Amino acid sequence: MKIIDEPGRFSDRIDLNYFNEDSVRDTRKGPAPVRLTQPEGSSLTIDGQALSWENWRLRFGINNREGLILYNVRFVDNGRERQVMYKGSMPEMVVPYGAPSLLQAAYNFFDAGQYRLGQNIARPMTPGADAPENAHYLPATLHRDDGTPYQLDNAIAIFEEYGGTLWRHGTVSRRATNLAIKYYTQIENYDYGFTWRFKEDGTIDVDIELTGIVEVQGVHRTNAMAAPDKNDGSYEGQSFGTLVRPHVEAINHQHFFVFRLDMDVDGATGNGVMEMNSALVPPGKDNPYSNAFVVHHTHFMSELQAQRNVNYESARCWHIMNTGQHNSLGQHTGYMLMPGAQAIPFMPAGSVVRKKAGFLDHQFWVTQYAEDEEYPAGMYPASNKVYDGLPQWTAKNRPIGNNDIVVWYVAGITHIVRPEEWPVMPCHHMGFSLMPFGFFSENPTMGQANPDFLKTITPAP
Repeated sequence: MKIIDEPGRFSDRIDLNYFNEDSVRDTRKGPAPVRLTQPEGSSLTIDGQALSWENWRLRFGINNREGLILYNVRFVDNGRERQVMYKGSMPEMVVPYGAPSLLQAAYNFFDAGQYRLGQNIARPMTPGADAPENAHYLPATLHRDDGTPYQLDNAIAIFEEYGGTLWRHGTVSRRATNLAIKYYTQIENYDYGFTWRFKEDGTIDVDIELTGIVEVQGVHRTNAMAAPDKNDGSYEGQSFGTLVRPHVEAINHQHFFVFRLDMDVDGATGNGVMEMNSALVPPGKDNPYSNAFVVHHTHFMSELQAQRNVNYESARCWHIMNTGQHNSLGQHTGYMLMPGAQAIPFMPAGSVVRKKAGFLDHQFWVTQYAEDEEYPAGMYPASNKVYDGLPQWTAKNRPIGNNDIVVWYVAGITHIVRPEEWPVMPCHHMGFSLMPFGFFSENPTMGQANPDFLKTITPAP
């Protein structure tokens, strides 16, 4: 432990208006409540930790380090169970803060590797607020630091939800219903919600909720104009956050979540990844009207090839496919990883945080499956003196073109705090999607449509 007296810091007593959950009195009258009713009962079947809903079959669990984990995800296609993913989890996250003081520079927590997403910090959910009243709220057995087991009630919420429009054409449309599995954890001042959402068309959406209390520091200024952005290369007197109260600054920071997706598309072996980038065909004889564009496909054959970043200009996405299985159109059966909003780390390469969190070097990784490669920053990221994790594993450059593979996706957000996020931050959502791409030969939800409707669809002239 170290005590540091930083010169020039503001340390007077002020009215912080800090949120105190023990004294909350919600006096605001909100809109009339919206409740989902199921007069015909639920379509969901829960047998222990096994779920069955529509065409989805999977298992779920919570462990002390990773929190919510999904196992053995399958889709029933015309009576045949087809594998999609063996295991999906979020085994590491890091939250670096962006103020130059030593105190804030030390706030770079590995929230899974240090705090653990289940142990002591998982939080029970409130029916009707964290999840709808029709949810199944299930307990989880966790253990404390000394190994003592305990039961956490309402640890997981599993529910059916209205999903908007599934599809429509003209005057014919169909309502969508989703299966959602949700879990909350509180890590110091932040609360994080993780929802895996399974859709009727075979899509899996992963949604992250960020809420709670933002990190603040005392400052001398009482007005935002007291520290204008000079934009001249000088940072003396510069603000490194947003003023949310007089003398109270919420610090600029980032959140990075690492998802481990052990994909088994149509089987545990024979999987690979193809990157897809859209590009304009150069105007000329092959594109006389300057409107044509194509998709370039790159099949990754080794781990180093597959160290990639999001590129919105080329609509970059990644096709996780079975190289030996094809649909009726001759396309590889597979799933597409579609990125959501993203961020790149501001800490430079070679900084302590980047050395420990080597997974921040790229937003997308693929590794050959190895039993002991579960945690992307290593087993003990807080105390590592020998750096471990994704950069070290992929340095082996193992073959991944036709193998048992694991996909790693690093979802990031840069959080410049708004005044409206004090004293409690409204939920912010981020995430990504796994969408079937060639896994089916046509829309898998059309089996329940009126066949006469299909006859009314004619090609465009």
